[in-house]
Amino acid sequence: YGQDCVKDAFYPFGKADMLGVGFVLALLEQMTTPEEIETIFDMATINAAKTIGVTDEYGIEVGRRADIAVIDAPSAWEAIRTQPDRLWVIKNGRIIAESRTNRKLMRTK
Repeated sequence: YGQDCVKDAFYPFGKADMLGVGFVLALLEQMTTPEEIETIFDMATINAAKTIGVTDEYGIEVGRRADIAVIDAPSAWEAIRTQPDRLWVIKNGRIIAESRTNRKLMRTK
């Protein structure tokens, strides 16, 4: 899956955010089991790389391109479910974006 509509007439909610698109896909296709969520996550990562011909250099390994989004989630399931911060977006080994949300739970009486 992908998204080429970014705040336009076709889809005014588009943000080019693959976790967001994956969440919508999970809802629409009722893909909610852990295995199905892994499949959704793989669609935007492993399968996307295969589709555009990135095969030999895909994955985390010394000597490979350092293009990665570091997501604040312990699993694909939690990433799709919670839509967490993208702590760092790294392109060619350089951090090009950072995101951290400050949440504070207030005590009530």
